[in-house]
Amino acid sequence: MDATTFPISTTWHIAFCALACIFFIIQYVRTKKSYQLLMAVAIPASLCIYILPENTSLFHAVGVFEAVVLVGAIVFAFIERARRRQENADTEPLPEEAAAEKTVSDKNNTAEPAEDTVKEEETSENSAESDNGENQ
Repeated sequence: MDATTFPISTTWHIAFCALACIFFIIQYVRTKKSYQLLMAVAIPASLCIYILPENTSLFHAVGVFEAVVLVGAIVFAFIERARRRQENADTEPLPEEAAAEKTVSDKNNTAEPAEDTVKEEETSENSAESDNGENQ
């Protein structure tokens, strides 16, 4: 295999593939996005060309496999993005529901201070009456 196939040495290619595979597996465990699992398989699969470097059929088969997996990862990324947007839209209340909840909470908030105000007025009237009674 010549230097035009991979401009880095075999050792660096193996190290890169191992690091990338570990990274994508950790990302998959953390975020549960399936395209990351596909990438964790696709990147190390490029090492298969070192099995029989003279075999052009294997070389092209690995290339086709890589292309299919990368297109699959892109498709899965778009599908999961649409699914998450839909889930977020489903969990957010509709504008009418939000307005209705706000109106109900506003009514509840205004009713409570009104009761407190009535109690304060009664207390101030009682103290005013007691002050008047002491003055007489």
